[in-house]
Amino acid sequence: MPKGVTQDQVNAAIDALVAAGERPTIERVRQALGTGSPNTLTRMLDVWWAQLHERLTRQQAKLAVPDAPEAVAIAATNWWQLALEHATTAAEQGTAAQREALARDRAELVAERGACEQQARQCAADVAEAVTGRTASEARLADLQRLLDQQAAQASALQSRLGDLQARNEHLDRRLEQSQRALLAARADAVAERTALEASHRATEDRWMQEVDRARHQSGELTARLQRIEAAAASVAAQATAEVQQVMAKLRNAEKELARSEARYATANGQLERLQARIGQALLARPPAAARSRSAASPGPNAARGAAKPAK
Repeated sequence: MPKGVTQDQVNAAIDALVAAGERPTIERVRQALGTGSPNTLTRMLDVWWAQLHERLTRQQAKLAVPDAPEAVAIAATNWWQLALEHATTAAEQGTAAQREALARDRAELVAERGACEQQARQCAADVAEAVTGRTASEARLADLQRLLDQQAAQASALQSRLGDLQARNEHLDRRLEQSQRALLAARADAVAERTALEASHRATEDRWMQEVDRARHQSGELTARLQRIEAAAASVAAQATAEVQQVMAKLRNAEKELARSEARYATANGQLERLQARIGQALLARPPAAARSRSAASPGPNAARGAAKPAK
């Protein structure tokens, strides 16, 4: 209640309500004063009711007429006593109703206060939970940021590693291409050497076959001569015998020459087989192009083929 409202002001407002024939209540007193809290006015109304008997007694003493007749004095006293009892009963009833209303208001206020306190505790719990959740979220966010930084570092390392692997792969591709070109060149060289060796073998074989044919032709000629000598043997036996011996000697020489030719042919075939084996070994153990370039100064396969060629 604002300052300045006193018990006398409340008593005056209540007296005015009673004089107007109205029962004094908290709301009416508050309306008459224009201010005041219900709790404060309730206490002051209780004080007014407690002082009512004393005030009525004083008022009765003021109204007493010393010179009035006894019957009038008794009637006035009874009237005041009845009025006091009626006022006390009415005041007690009004006070009980007001107390009940005040008790209900107080219970409602207590309930509202309890609800407010419960809401405040719930709000505090919600705030604490929110703070806890925010702290956990911030910690989780920090962990996620560290994880993101680690993943970014790993991605950068992997990107660098990928670049290195790509460069190494390109280098290996270049080396593989060089090796393939060198292998193709080596195969081409081997094919050329094999072709040359086969041509040389065919030429040698042709020469050997020509020598065999010549030897056979010579043998045929010798046989014809032998037949001619035998035809003339009747007439010239001694000379024929000598000539036959000579022819037989030449025949034996021709057979020896043929045997030597066949031996040379077998030797050439053996050399050819050894050359073919060496070619296969050379193809298997052929060094890369860089090694062949270093050995370019040494005699090549043609020189070996020339050395392996049989003597005519």
